[in-house]
Amino acid sequence: MIRYLEKVRKEISAFEEFQIVQILQTMNARADALFKMASSGILESGNVFTEILSQPSVERKEILQIREEPSWMDPIVHYLRDDTLPSDRKEARRLIVKAAHYIFEGQALHKRSFSWPLLKCLQPSVAELAMREVHEGICGDHSSRKVLAHKILR
Repeated sequence: MIRYLEKVRKEISAFEEFQIVQILQTMNARADALFKMASSGILESGNVFTEILSQPSVERKEILQIREEPSWMDPIVHYLRDDTLPSDRKEARRLIVKAAHYIFEGQALHKRSFSWPLLKCLQPSVAELAMREVHEGICGDHSSRKVLAHKILR
């Protein structure tokens, strides 16, 4: 862990801004499953994808950067979080009406629903990954279109 800390301290200087957020154990089931798997010595789990590395990740040269891509949610998030409206009156009114169906909670945008719980809105790349996992995963072979669509919504 000391080697990882040294690498982080060295790399921090390259960033303009960074933030460390603690996630509760109850909100991070995969990390909890990974911890249990590592402490038990069993390298297989249905909840966690594993990868055997040929060298420690602290010795890797590349840095993985998190980028936010522009999406349809940006104007809604800016309005709900910062109360920012477009300069065009027509667009501003349209945004206010559209934003009434959404709520910004924590760091995520959720769509209000009549009979469902809040539906989390995903970035386009994350949504594509979720759909691919549902289609190609365990439930992709034998589910009908409607069942698959409801699984993606859930």
